[in-house]
Amino acid sequence: MIEDENYLKQLILYIHNNPKHYGVVENIKEYKWSSYPTILSELPTKIQRDKVLDYFDDRENFTLCHQNY
Repeated sequence: MIEDENYLKQLILYIHNNPKHYGVVENIKEYKWSSYPTILSELPTKIQRDKVLDYFDDRENFTLCHQNY
């Protein structure tokens, strides 16, 4: 159960970085089933992009947190 925002952020980072961690892709942008590129995109989506980005303050910090994970 997710009861705190910090835990949710860690789960987002873990899920997005998992394919890279296990050697499926070299760059998390390459994994076609990931929401990561969709969150960074400007294209319409059903994903609550703004809400996810708000957890990380902004798009730049979202990207930086993923790179440093």
